[in-house]
Amino acid sequence: YNFFLSLTAGLLVFLGIDAFLESNEIAANNLAAVFNGQLLIPVIIIVTFLSLLFLSEYFTKRAESKISSQYKQDSRSSSEGQMLNPNNNSISKIKSSPKLLKNTRPIDITVGREDELIQVVDKHEIIKPLTLSLMIAIGIGLHNLGEGLAIGAAVLLGEIALSTFLIIGFTIHNTTEGLAIVAPLAKTGRLMIKRLIYMGLIAGVPTIIGTWIGGFVYTPLASIIFISIGAGAIFQVVYALAIWMSKSLKQQSNANFENRKIGEKESNTKTGLLTSQEKNPNTAIIAGFITGLLIMYITGLLV
Repeated sequence: YNFFLSLTAGLLVFLGIDAFLESNEIAANNLAAVFNGQLLIPVIIIVTFLSLLFLSEYFTKRAESKISSQYKQDSRSSSEGQMLNPNNNSISKIKSSPKLLKNTRPIDITVGREDELIQVVDKHEIIKPLTLSLMIAIGIGLHNLGEGLAIGAAVLLGEIALSTFLIIGFTIHNTTEGLAIVAPLAKTGRLMIKRLIYMGLIAGVPTIIGTWIGGFVYTPLASIIFISIGAGAIFQVVYALAIWMSKSLKQQSNANFENRKIGEKESNTKTGLLTSQEKNPNTAIIAGFITGLLIMYITGLLV
């Protein structure tokens, strides 16, 4: 799982750098000096990064508070026999420790109430990866809008062969970007076909829109703005991925430490297996990141 998350980060970092260099090239060659395009690029990237960072945190916290308030209302409407023990009445404990259900005594939760508790835990567990996948899809979509503008501009200039070559190259290049959308959802173990279709449309449809815009009214300034927004969105997603991976590694190390303590008490054989399997997760992260960069570089040669 860490390998695929870091592979996603590698794909996105390459896309972000590529978008920055592409917008800088357009500003240097095609934009009038009065617009100061090369200074405009980092400004747009920073503004986009901070705006999306605020929005993603806001909507994530809003969704979590909505689930928590819904759970509290259900708890109040339930009878005393179906409610949680006062010692375990905190939703924050459930959120921070999904394994709470396994360690909870039958006295604390009734059979009917346990099902509701499992649903609350599942909702909390799926919010973060779902939000992350959505932000990745939005970032890739904004980047693909710039690619569509390039295709449309080639058609507008009458270079049909170039536009066809760009379409084929971008298609192969963008196929690998689908891994970036799917990777955060892999840990949930759920097959969400409808959501994946929606995210695929969010990432892919802007290419078509950009092609139409570029084919009719292509301006270097619009290209710089759209590509820079895409770069800012991509860098924000990379930041969110880094935070997500650091939390995942902390949880994994804590779990390994607990398993090691249990293994010392019960059997040393089990402990040896666990430590050998999770000996160095940093190796998978580094390998995944480098693999992501290489994949995007190799497929980028076709564009």
